[in-house]
Amino acid sequence: MSWVYEMIESWCYRSNRSRSGGFKRKMEKSILFSDGTEKPPFWASVRVRMSQSETHGCTTYIFSGKKNSNGKIVLFIHGGGGMSRPTFLHYDFLCRLIKRTGVTVYMPFYPLAPDHNVRDALDVLDKIYSDLKDKYGNENIVFMGDSAGANLILSLADRAQERPESLVVISPAFGIENGEPRDIRLSYEEIDPILSVKMNDVICENWARNVPLNSRDISPEYVDYTKLPRMLFVYGTHELFYPLVERAMCKIKKDNARVLVFEKKACHDFALCSFLPEGREAQKRIFDFVEGASNENK
Repeated sequence: MSWVYEMIESWCYRSNRSRSGGFKRKMEKSILFSDGTEKPPFWASVRVRMSQSETHGCTTYIFSGKKNSNGKIVLFIHGGGGMSRPTFLHYDFLCRLIKRTGVTVYMPFYPLAPDHNVRDALDVLDKIYSDLKDKYGNENIVFMGDSAGANLILSLADRAQERPESLVVISPAFGIENGEPRDIRLSYEEIDPILSVKMNDVICENWARNVPLNSRDISPEYVDYTKLPRMLFVYGTHELFYPLVERAMCKIKKDNARVLVFEKKACHDFALCSFLPEGREAQKRIFDFVEGASNENK
């Protein structure tokens, strides 16, 4: 754990013990009152080329390098609990990804709760992927997503008959069901500096509305990983979902799925944080994987 991360995490822990509820309370509010941006920030269009398209009732932003791309397409599904738009961390990460790898990124602004649920989003994303597959070929497409977006790309790949070339799964939310999984999350809650079980409950009430929590559309535990392409999972050991992710990884590896794992002593979505040494290390591993440079011996 770097001194930078340790300092920030210590501040979060102290903040969370305050009467106001601290950083966790702020995160809960950010989900209820989306603090994401409703359009990409200006500085992103300075760093990369940007355009947009309107298909299937959804705005999709397209980002590419200033020079010619390498022909590989990343379908990036942003996180935010199915209730929030991407933040500046997402755009910074994507700009770095494009600069390093030369990929073209498609990022749909898929339907969000409370007006929609996860299945509404998947129906739209199915159609967007079908269009990209017809245009570029599934062998040239990488699925990538963080948090709720990570869950979505796993469900999307599980649904698909012609699957993408690979998946990059950043801080997925395993174990969102009630009962034993909720008890495990409660026991681990103090270790997570930013996420709370209460926030997870709010997300499930809205994003999973009318969807059973044991459905593969919302819970990645029920996806058939043996049929999926090569995958890179990136997550932190201080995430609320960590014990449940680890349990799932044991099963996925036992089933001989094509999976690589990168974990650090860090919080949820640390891989998007280029200001952290842990984040930069994770990004390097992701960029290598997208370029096909990663292998199981790394």
